[in-house]
Amino acid sequence: MTHLLRRTARRTDGRIADGVRRMREEDRCMPLPKLPLKLIGQLERYHLAWWSRQLRRQPILTDWNYTREAIFVHIPKTAGTSLTDALGAVPVFDSHAPAVIYRKADPDLFARAYKFTVVRNPWDRLASSFHFMQSGTEWPMQQDWARRHLTGLDFAAFVRKLRNPWFRQEVLAERFFWPQSFWLKDRDGRILVDEIHRFEELAAAVERICAQCGIAAPTRMAEHRKSARAPSRQLYEDDEMIELVGRLYAEDIERFGYSFDANAPALVGAA
Repeated sequence: MTHLLRRTARRTDGRIADGVRRMREEDRCMPLPKLPLKLIGQLERYHLAWWSRQLRRQPILTDWNYTREAIFVHIPKTAGTSLTDALGAVPVFDSHAPAVIYRKADPDLFARAYKFTVVRNPWDRLASSFHFMQSGTEWPMQQDWARRHLTGLDFAAFVRKLRNPWFRQEVLAERFFWPQSFWLKDRDGRILVDEIHRFEELAAAVERICAQCGIAAPTRMAEHRKSARAPSRQLYEDDEMIELVGRLYAEDIERFGYSFDANAPALVGAA
């Protein structure tokens, strides 16, 4: 995969340079060019290949998965760590493996298991990911990414910089900013989990998930988020910021039914 990326980069150096020269305004708001989209797709495939290699070294399925016959697809910044702890599940080397990797790890278990996930309002999740990358991550690679791309930016400046298609490419290269749909679908776009729950309704989600797994719901998780809320207007200062994020996560917004000003209705069964 590394060789493929290098060959692609060499073949397209001229096209990239031409594209940059044609851009008269650095922050011109425009759709992502075809080339970055292809590169983003290759980065996603690279990570899928990495997870596949890791399966031969460290399992992502534990006794908990086999005992409960359940699989939690943990999308970053959706309260997954708290939920994993509440369920009594054992953390693994990388808790953010996508559904297709769980299926590859044990197709038989995947076919019969209760598969679930939690999604979050994309505007809210972006803010959470931004602040985590700036000050919360302990991963050296993410710390390096944040130093290169987030230094000197507050959240408003970060969002406005998404006007620049090349900066958007860099943001989407970091998996904590990937669309949530990536973790849940196969190559044909089909959702692989049985239930999709909402971060904004976490207490109800925990009760449902625990019931399905045969686990008593913990009261402390019920208090994790007492009320649902739409993304704060204090973070999103104007409609332009809202629209920029809406473009970035258009697939998630459409698939999960979110909007900026109101949280989406309850969503349990996968579409």
